[in-house]
Amino acid sequence: RNLVAALLLALAQPLLATHILGGEMYYTYLGNDNYQVTLRLYRDCGPANTNNTALDAIAHIGIFNSAGVWINTVDFQLPMETTMPVVTDNPCLTAPPSICTRQGIYTGTIHLPSGTGGYTLAYQRCCRSPAVINITSTPNAQGMTCTVFVPDPSVHGPNSSPAYDDDPPMVLCLDQTSAIEQLATDPDGDSLAYALCPPFQGGDIVNVSPNPPTPPPYTPIIWAPGYSTQDQLNSTPPMVFGSQDGVLTLHPTTIGNFSVSICVSEYRNGVLLSTVIRDFRFLVVACSQAITASLADQQDHCNGLEVQMTNQSTGSSFYHWDFGVDGTLADTSNAQ
Repeated sequence: RNLVAALLLALAQPLLATHILGGEMYYTYLGNDNYQVTLRLYRDCGPANTNNTALDAIAHIGIFNSAGVWINTVDFQLPMETTMPVVTDNPCLTAPPSICTRQGIYTGTIHLPSGTGGYTLAYQRCCRSPAVINITSTPNAQGMTCTVFVPDPSVHGPNSSPAYDDDPPMVLCLDQTSAIEQLATDPDGDSLAYALCPPFQGGDIVNVSPNPPTPPPYTPIIWAPGYSTQDQLNSTPPMVFGSQDGVLTLHPTTIGNFSVSICVSEYRNGVLLSTVIRDFRFLVVACSQAITASLADQQDHCNGLEVQMTNQSTGSSFYHWDFGVDGTLADTSNAQ
């Protein structure tokens, strides 16, 4: 009887998995104290996810008052997962074909009465990939918290949080400088400021999907030696997130998986209203050349004024030749 009860309890719990790559939460004000809340989660669907573990069918969204006291939990259902395209920010480079990331978007409407000082929304799930190298040696024991604050509309007026315009980068190329736009849009026109910030822990190997989630404040992940909030991955010079332009600039120098977190905060009349945290796995790989410019070696350099060239370039259908004469474009050609 005890064995049967234990099996039933195990089946009732979400599976322990190490496929979580990150997530973010944001909301839109609908009127009459109603908000459409969106939870966007990312998971690994590549070879590292050996069981091809999917995202949970239901996400438990905890609601906490301004004192951090739990009020309610609302369940959002996942309609479907979609595979994200793997592209680099350099069209001349290509990433390994085994990389695979899927995202799930959970949405629902939540009623949050005004006049209470605001609310914290939170979702928690364990576990991060054990391949992550910039947090402690047991990353699969450190889960993730996606959280966002909803300010009181009776104090600051109705508010919709900012939301990122583009997806996070699926892959970064080793020893290549990248400038990646991670801009956000605020429906209310509030002022936005960008910054690096720490990812939060949430859930563990015992309670992989807390229901309800634990109350705020939330605990940052524990960085591995040599890493910090301002130095989240190996980059020379260090990774920078432009506070005004939302451009993430970095030059990765180490292959591997890194948990990285960026934030966009919204201000109205100089008052901080809310912060949207994007927690994501940055994967640094050795990319291969997708386009290579090449000419065959010339054996005869002094036989008249014409030289026969053999184009050995690969990966492109357009060519532009420049023969190096300064001050003129007459020495260029697009011949193939």
